[in-house]
Amino acid sequence: MRSRATSRARARRGALLAAFLASAAAHAQAPAPAPAPPSTSAPAPPAGSAPAPAPAPPAGSAPTPPVGSASAPPAGSAPAPPVGSAPPAPPATGSPVLDARQAFAEHLLRERDYFRSITVYKELRFFDDDPAARDFYTYQIGKAYRLSRRYELAVEAFAPIFRRAEAPAGLVARAHLHAGVSQMALRQPALALHHLREAEARGERARVALLRGVLSMQGERYADASRSFALAARAPDADPALARLAGDLGLRAARAPDLPQRSPALAAVFSALLPGAGQLYTGHGVDAAQAFGFVGAFGFSTFLAYRYDRDHEGPYVFTGLAACLTAVFYAANVFGAERSARYYNQRQRERLVELPLRQALAIEF
Repeated sequence: MRSRATSRARARRGALLAAFLASAAAHAQAPAPAPAPPSTSAPAPPAGSAPAPAPAPPAGSAPTPPVGSASAPPAGSAPAPPVGSAPPAPPATGSPVLDARQAFAEHLLRERDYFRSITVYKELRFFDDDPAARDFYTYQIGKAYRLSRRYELAVEAFAPIFRRAEAPAGLVARAHLHAGVSQMALRQPALALHHLREAEARGERARVALLRGVLSMQGERYADASRSFALAARAPDADPALARLAGDLGLRAARAPDLPQRSPALAAVFSALLPGAGQLYTGHGVDAAQAFGFVGAFGFSTFLAYRYDRDHEGPYVFTGLAACLTAVFYAANVFGAERSARYYNQRQRERLVELPLRQALAIEF
């Protein structure tokens, strides 16, 4: 019974695959749609009649330019780049099967089933010969890799879009943004900055300024980060959610110089005077108790070994061994306090940058 059910399931899958391939082939060979018929114009005035005069503009108003004319920019001025980039739109396939597969892939992406959506998009890209459609599917594959935290695969997936000169500018801008965020997650600030510059050149300003601020915070350049976050909040393409996020991160960067710090030298001095005091100064109570216990125990054992060797008038071998062990633990206690202070300062900086980086990696676009 199980073998017959398996055979029927395989037959159904084979039939569905054959139907899909046949629909894709028919779509590729379909003729181009016929051009639309020309629109009917308004009836011409009778011969010999004068054209109706145009209504005069109100007094004091600027003259209206003639229909079809465009106001030329000033001489020597470069055209301004577009503000923001529109989200890439799925291509129109004209095939019900392909449209259904495309909608299914988008549904999987929204449901965060990233790897199944990648499989469907790769299948659609394989069967579609339209370069623009293939660019869109490649973009969706890279986006799914980025959202699934496969950052190296995301950067590799976007590479064909960057190499194709005919790819739409808006799609290329979004692809550079995804690649820049992926490089930020991989701790490659130079490569991330390159992708952000490319995205900014194609009109992405608000998101680029926000991500540059996060990069500056990673490099502990908090003044630059505050300026970048302010630019992101005021950018013309900043939506309200991004402006609020930029404002919150700007306040966080402004508080960076006031982070609590611990002096490594002072922690070492504290532990030299009293074992464990430096660790307690940096907030590591368990390490402080261990340092005090070990150094105290070996110090007391050194005292007992000295009394034993003195009573037996020996060569003080046990005293020397115990003193060496005590010195090792005492030095480790001082060195550990200094390292504990450095770790405390580093952890404070990481906590400051951790939230902005996590929020930057979670930006949807």
